[in-house]
Amino acid sequence: MEIEFIGKDPGSQVNGSPTLYRTDRDSFLVQGWTVCDAAALAKMGVCCTNW
Repeated sequence: MEIEFIGKDPGSQVNGSPTLYRTDRDSFLVQGWTVCDAAALAKMGVCCTNW
């Protein structure tokens, strides 16, 4: 997969998060922080199970 840098939070440290990339597969790759707040995950339709 090839990725193209789109942008990142200007307040992040070097190699920090969040960062957004576009892939050559018509999708996006998001680098971010781990979210384990059940209410926030439920709003996004995501289930967190000790990754």
